[in-house]
Amino acid sequence: MEKNLTKTKSLLAIGIAFIMLISFTFFLTACGGEPTPSNIVEVSSYNELVEAINGDKETIKLKNDIDIENQLNINRKLTLDLNGNKIYNSEAIWTWSSTNSSGATSMISVFENGDLTIEGNGKMVALKDDVYCVSVWDNGKLNIKDGEFVGNMHTVYVNKGVADIYGGKFSLDQKSQYDDSRYLLNLLDANGKNGTAVINVYGGTFVDFNPSDNLAENPKVDFVADGYVSVLVEGSTTNYKVIQNNQE
Repeated sequence: MEKNLTKTKSLLAIGIAFIMLISFTFFLTACGGEPTPSNIVEVSSYNELVEAINGDKETIKLKNDIDIENQLNINRKLTLDLNGNKIYNSEAIWTWSSTNSSGATSMISVFENGDLTIEGNGKMVALKDDVYCVSVWDNGKLNIKDGEFVGNMHTVYVNKGVADIYGGKFSLDQKSQYDDSRYLLNLLDANGKNGTAVINVYGGTFVDFNPSDNLAENPKVDFVADGYVSVLVEGSTTNYKVIQNNQE
């Protein structure tokens, strides 16, 4: 009798646990899916984005398009998951001048101790005649996995540090004073020459710009990484894509 009672209690406990599991699964479905992992923060506004950048989560995930009001400064290791959304600025944010080198130059700037990865197949679109998309300063590190980047003069500018580009589409709204896209990817000349400013291109598509033979640097710098090659996009005479050398 005692043995049967013990067995009954065990079955009852299993049944209660099963019911709780079903209820929890239903709750998650009703709320839109699984909970956000503890290392990810989701944001839907400019203020939330700034707060998240200043926080400690490893990944920031956009829930919708965000209109930024000032340059976003990165000083830590961080992944920005655009999640198919867009970062843009509807009002001018450029404040840099020859007497204020700490002013805003870009939608996002990566500084000392910064290590930013951009992914999620979204967009960064700068207001025409205003800022660049992303810049790197003070030995910062930038990794672009995918997405679309529309900038002014530059999409990616490296003053000092490293930018690795693995994919994405890059174009300019405001072109150079020569009416071309020669500065689409660009280094500070002096630091490019001494090796403290570096761009490595492993993939991506570049509108009116050849990353292996460009006019951005003097002498010219081949931004394409070893083992990769820049080739014309099919049907175009000015747009280039970077692929592995053995994929031609």
